[in-house]
Amino acid sequence: MSSLEPELSGDERALIAFFDDVAQPTFTDPKFRNGELTEKEGGEKVGELDIAVQEAFLKMTKRRFPSHAIVSEEQAYVWPPKTPNCLVFDPLDGTHNEAVGLGTFGCMLTEARDRKLATTIILIPWQEEVCGDGLYLAIRGRGSWQRVRGAWKKLHVSDVDRLDKSFAFFEGPTQVAEASNEVLRLRKAVRRYRNNPSCAVSFAHLAGSSNQKLSAELCLAMGNVKPVDNLHGILMVEEAGGKVTGINGEPWSFANFVNLLFSNGRVHEAALRCLSGNTPI
Repeated sequence: MSSLEPELSGDERALIAFFDDVAQPTFTDPKFRNGELTEKEGGEKVGELDIAVQEAFLKMTKRRFPSHAIVSEEQAYVWPPKTPNCLVFDPLDGTHNEAVGLGTFGCMLTEARDRKLATTIILIPWQEEVCGDGLYLAIRGRGSWQRVRGAWKKLHVSDVDRLDKSFAFFEGPTQVAEASNEVLRLRKAVRRYRNNPSCAVSFAHLAGSSNQKLSAELCLAMGNVKPVDNLHGILMVEEAGGKVTGINGEPWSFANFVNLLFSNGRVHEAALRCLSGNTPI
């Protein structure tokens, strides 16, 4: 293996194999194209595709990771986990986008070892199917990576250092965003923004700005109350050279993961000042 590529453990290879051999084929299976959606408690939607990917994941983890706690979107879980090792999984982030035929959805997995984030994998199925570069990987201490047609390419956040030149993603329930002064202030301060492409897309493209035609500098994730929403972006962005804090600048933690600001680091302080109502630039 090239020294420019990540050295992968057996467990990391097993997780990547799940995305390649199980998740991606499931996402591209025509039988799920028009699968039914049902309403969960709280009004969220879940589809046949979500359930199929989750069931395959649980089958894999029972065999390969029997001692890990499982924190997954479509089953009951305890948070924070009582065991030091856990797998946090969102089988389909962006269910509504997928249901209306948009490609802005993904699948996200994070492994915690000894109560520290160890590995994150994000799959954007349409990008993988069409371009062969939709798999993203972050490993603690070894960087963030994008697999481009079979070869790993290291990622780095953008070097834009002005808030008014920044591109921002906003994630979270629409009703929260529209009622949030923080969201409204940051929208006005940045050059351009997009709402809810899905956390999978936002996190991957913020971390992978060095591999894109148009960079992204910020992601404000507000009101995502489950660890399966925001947690995956932390390692992905930090290992790409970015920064993640709460919206008041406080450190993220397993107890503080609901309202987070992800950035390239260079515009982070300006964004925090903007969120607090002070001069943004």
